Amino acid sequence: MSLDAAVDLRRQGVPAADIRSIEVRTYSAAIDVVGDPRPRTIEEEQFSILFLVAMALIGEPIDREGTKRALHDPEVGRLTASTTVEHDPDFETAIPAHRGAGVTVTEASGAGRSATMRDRLGSPDKPLALTDQQRCPGREANSSPTG
Repeated sequence: MSLDAAVDLRRQGVPAADIRSIEVRTYSAAIDVVGDPRPRTIEEEQFSILFLVAMALIGEPIDREGTKRALHDPEVGRLTASTTVEHDPDFETAIPAHRGAGVTVTEASGAGRSATMRDRLGSPDKPLALTDQQRCPGREANSSPTG
């Protein structure tokens, strides 16, 4: 969901170079599973909300090759370091019917933009269409059970 919200912000035209801070809001299980602010291994980074949101905001494909590039991309590192993950009671109370997240970016100008996803792409309430698969190469419909 946070990944889907970040993709939405990218589509809105938020330039990654202008982003000064990122706030991800979601439910506690997502934070527990993929919200580690300091991943220590490549595997942890690949399943990190912070890392995946940064990848999406720079427009890096969420696939094996994109991840390899992003692991060494200073812009992904900068965005990851400027990201916080917060518990949002509204998303918590929506479980189990919905598993949502929101992402807010603050730009250098001080302007803020937000995107919220009530359900992750590929969930029963938001089925993954062929066109979505084509726009997100390498992303499986149920690749992320939480964040």
